[in-house]
Amino acid sequence: MPHDHPAFEIERIEFVPATAAQGLLRVSGSWAVPADAADAPPKLLVTGAGAERRFAALDPREAQLRAEPWRAAYAVPTALVEEAATRFALEGPGWSKRLPTPSVAERAGSAEERRRVPERRRRDRREREETAAVRDDRRESDRRHEA
Repeated sequence: MPHDHPAFEIERIEFVPATAAQGLLRVSGSWAVPADAADAPPKLLVTGAGAERRFAALDPREAQLRAEPWRAAYAVPTALVEEAATRFALEGPGWSKRLPTPSVAERAGSAEERRRVPERRRRDRREREETAAVRDDRRESDRRHEA
């Protein structure tokens, strides 16, 4: 019996340069995973410059499809992200989900920027919590309308 593919609702995709050559591509969102779907973390499929490359999540436990909140980080060469024709997707067994072009974060190199990191993390956590609350409200509303 064929299984359904997971549905993905993206919250954020962002590239954070770590060095001149490489950075982290961070993706977050939520999955609606069919009961018979594998829970393996998706790979990042990067298509550009006439080639396809796949990258594994840096923390496979965090990137399991049923993790809430779902997020994954992938180490990706900066040159791939900077190329305008590059396309991104998450890929699992028998499915792929296209991703939008990531935003590019500034590299936290100066002392002032490093001091702002905890503040940004708190803000990001608040935004994730607010997004999750809105998503939960929407799901509850949808359930009431279906009943």
